[in-house]
Amino acid sequence: MELYQETNQNNNGDNNQNQIEENFTYEERNRTLIVALAVREACDVASYGNKQHDWEAARRVISHNKLLTCSEKSMIINLLKCNQSICYEHPDPFNYFHVERIPCSYTNNSSQQDPQTSQKAPINYDENMFNITFHCDNKDLVLCDKAKKTFEIAGQIISETLILNTKINVNATFIDLCETDKERCKNTPFRRIMGAAGPARSIILRDDDGVDRLYPQSLVKQFRFKQHPEYGEFDIRARFNSKIDYWFIEDNSTIGKNQIDFLYVVLHEFIHGLGFLSAWNDKIHKALTPKILSNNLIIKNDNNSIENLYIFNGFIEKVFDKYIYFKSTNERLSDVITPQLQKFSPKKTFSIYEEIYKYFKESSEYYVAQYLYKLACKPSTLIFKSHDKKNITLETSLNPFSRSSLNHLQFSTYTRTKDFLMRPGVVAGRSIQYQLDKSGDYSGGPIGPQLKLILETLGYATIDHPLPYKPSPIYSININWCNSEDFTKTMKCIANTNQARLLLQIEESLIESLLTFIII
Repeated sequence: MELYQETNQNNNGDNNQNQIEENFTYEERNRTLIVALAVREACDVASYGNKQHDWEAARRVISHNKLLTCSEKSMIINLLKCNQSICYEHPDPFNYFHVERIPCSYTNNSSQQDPQTSQKAPINYDENMFNITFHCDNKDLVLCDKAKKTFEIAGQIISETLILNTKINVNATFIDLCETDKERCKNTPFRRIMGAAGPARSIILRDDDGVDRLYPQSLVKQFRFKQHPEYGEFDIRARFNSKIDYWFIEDNSTIGKNQIDFLYVVLHEFIHGLGFLSAWNDKIHKALTPKILSNNLIIKNDNNSIENLYIFNGFIEKVFDKYIYFKSTNERLSDVITPQLQKFSPKKTFSIYEEIYKYFKESSEYYVAQYLYKLACKPSTLIFKSHDKKNITLETSLNPFSRSSLNHLQFSTYTRTKDFLMRPGVVAGRSIQYQLDKSGDYSGGPIGPQLKLILETLGYATIDHPLPYKPSPIYSININWCNSEDFTKTMKCIANTNQARLLLQIEESLIESLLTFIII
């Protein structure tokens, strides 16, 4: 009897436990259905009306959904943030590795012509395709006028070499750098900096090798995609120090031995702004990696506490990096080094961005980055391979590695040649005309034959190369994801990504159950 009662009690206990588990499963699936319907509603809002991919509106809908908890709202909003932004702003040309991730929904191109397929339109080679928005804080109006005209001349020189179908907008400032940045001017070398320029915005496009890379907005505009991400106001951001002793063409005098040809500096920096820049950097001490992508997540918990977290989103190259090869082996960095670095996959979030560097130094991938650093500090080790398979030697003779490394042509190789312009540094007392006289006349002027090949390889058209390579746009969240199996596949991909699981702040099982309702 007692034994029977004991068994009966155990059976009742099992039934109670099963009932609890069933109730829990039902409650979990009920919450999942609410989340699934909220995601679908957000997708519907994003695709409504003329403005496609309006993820800001979608996030507002999620924020005002009273059926969702704070954690669930954070989960969905961060998912939308993760996928919708493929644009990065560069606010400071002196620190082009610093980027700010910004939303940029897709918009239709007002011109439907595709430069790859449309008939060749007549080109006006006399037209300056550079719009210069100029600011000068110097009280010397004559000096300001000479600086402005130099910016326009530089734009005209480039316009005569490249076939530009869309205007390039430049935000150019000519100011006392130490007056506007007193903290940085405590550093003596900064006082001697003449200026800097770079892309104002970079946009992620997909290359034919399946790799996503950062392209400068000035180049993306030339592709004239039928649909493209929203463009920023400026394509190139340039700042130059008005306190340097410059020589201008309008001076009508011989350049002084301590003077710097301002046209040389501006033209050199404009080329950087067009995309002559590498993402490889030594932010991690004595180790080279491409630019680190991360998401800055602000998580509001159910107790109303706020967490500010960073999540590692992988490394990303610039378009320039696609064509960097080892000279000795003829192997591409994108094939040999970058894939090894991409294996770095920390299964955690970080409270501050710099923690990512520290965590990387403790990984096995760090030794790969160290190996590349050592090679990048030895002369003639890395080359840029042009579209016609010519090897162009990059600057790798600087030790320690500096921001001039890889971002210029090798100084010793291209001195006294027609490709003098993109060497690191500038020699005082030497004008562009002096360099041209020493190197021999060339139809492209200061844009030498190797530099022209590089620009063509990146994707700019010229008379000799009118149909350059064209990558593909990435439609941040294709609207079909919300209404078909494509969305299911995407969610499954997310479920299998450690970083995304951290981002979503939910377990893989919840994502899988979410899929059940998404595809209804």
